[in-house]
Amino acid sequence: MKKILLLTLLLIVACAVTVCAKENSAQSVFKIGTGGTGGNYYSYGRNFDTMIREKTSYALEVRATSGSAANIRLISQGFLDMGIAQSDTIADAYAGKGVFEKPLTGFHPVTGLYTESCQLIVSASSGIKDVSDLLGKRVSIGEDESGVQKNALQILTAAGIPQEKFSVYRLSFLDAAQAVKNGTLDAFFVTAGTPTKAVADLAHSTPIRLISLSETILHKLNDLNPQYTESVIPAGTYANQDTPIRTIGVKAVLIASDLVPTEVEKEFLSILTENGSKLQKVSFAQPAKPKISEGIYTIHINMYLTLALSVCVLYLGTFMRRRITFLETFCIPAPVVGGLVFAVISCILHAFGIAEFKFDET
Repeated sequence: MKKILLLTLLLIVACAVTVCAKENSAQSVFKIGTGGTGGNYYSYGRNFDTMIREKTSYALEVRATSGSAANIRLISQGFLDMGIAQSDTIADAYAGKGVFEKPLTGFHPVTGLYTESCQLIVSASSGIKDVSDLLGKRVSIGEDESGVQKNALQILTAAGIPQEKFSVYRLSFLDAAQAVKNGTLDAFFVTAGTPTKAVADLAHSTPIRLISLSETILHKLNDLNPQYTESVIPAGTYANQDTPIRTIGVKAVLIASDLVPTEVEKEFLSILTENGSKLQKVSFAQPAKPKISEGIYTIHINMYLTLALSVCVLYLGTFMRRRITFLETFCIPAPVVGGLVFAVISCILHAFGIAEFKFDET
């Protein structure tokens, strides 16, 4: 009987050790909340994970979320280990203000990452040249539980524009950019490091403008939220952005659950300290390349002109095959000949800053 009891006790201890070992090994992977896939939080999280895997024995499980408020809530509830959030949203969470009905606990800031700019992007054809022009327009204020939504509403409050005076959309960066491209949205707010990928991609395909905040709005925003600092988006950050944009900025902060071991935080912090600039460079979109010449003429080719041009290129290729013997001898197709001639002409015009062709990609 004693032997049976002893064996049973040993079996229980062995099981307990196995469970503990599994739990400890599971702690080598930490779930981190970022943002939408079109924003910088997500790309920053993915690149941070790559560095963590290369330089430590740990790894990150990168989760796409709605953004700052969602990350804080999910960490507080135990669904995430770490996250990225705006400094002003973190302050609201501690105080139980804004979107937080009560103070949240169980998390803490680890380190500041970079400054995010609050950006107002509008379609160039919308007629919007000032924040006050948003009246009656279709405007995305960001996803629910995102920091950008808070920033957007405070900017609108400072400008004296209530929500009932415009059509409210709550879209991710990617969805908002696509809606502007499709003509179903006039403007959208983004709070992110610059250049922001979703905005940069949109600027290359669709005429847009960034809107500066007036001195009056900037002063009111500083009174509304002491976390704000003035931010300037340099000219040339996005394609065809010829002037600097004055706006407000907040700090992106890495936060962690109180359950994350201190030694893990120290390793992560060391990597961020040594590689912060590199992480920003690889995570943000690249600034728009300067124009070769301010006088370059852009020839816009829609789908009908594209069809007509294709026919012309085909006839050009056919004509050249009949006149140049070796083209016919080596059976080089007329479309290839005509296309090659057109490509050479296009390259010469662009290289000398004379003209460029822009084809409709819709």
